[in-house]
Amino acid sequence: MNNSGGKLGSVSCSVESQQETHQQLKITQMEIMRTLSDADAALHLHADTCTSMDPHLNQAIECLQKMRQQLEQLFQFSRESETTTDLQLETIDEFAQSSQSISPETEKGSSDLETELPTLAPLEVPQFDFAMLSDIKFDD
Repeated sequence: MNNSGGKLGSVSCSVESQQETHQQLKITQMEIMRTLSDADAALHLHADTCTSMDPHLNQAIECLQKMRQQLEQLFQFSRESETTTDLQLETIDEFAQSSQSISPETEKGSSDLETELPTLAPLEVPQFDFAMLSDIKFDD
């Protein structure tokens, strides 16, 4: 019977490890989608301010939209708008907060930690060198 108790403990740790891995995967997925949204916003901003429309820029925007659709299917996201919603950003904070390992003994006193959520740094729009896109060949 002692052996079965040890096995249950290792199964419990394995389940906790799987849950933590799943949460980390969700965080990574949300960060990928956020980065994709940032790139999309930067490309659209650049396209809106361009004096002469570059056909390669349109092609890059189309490829980015295809990538977004494929990632949404892969990550099983429902698309409500073109940009990342506040709800999605809050989900990142929620997963980041819940991904911290807290043992059952310390979880009892952690209620005060849950009220102090970390603040996200403001997002910066990345700068792109669109000259390099002229060398890239895209397949349809």
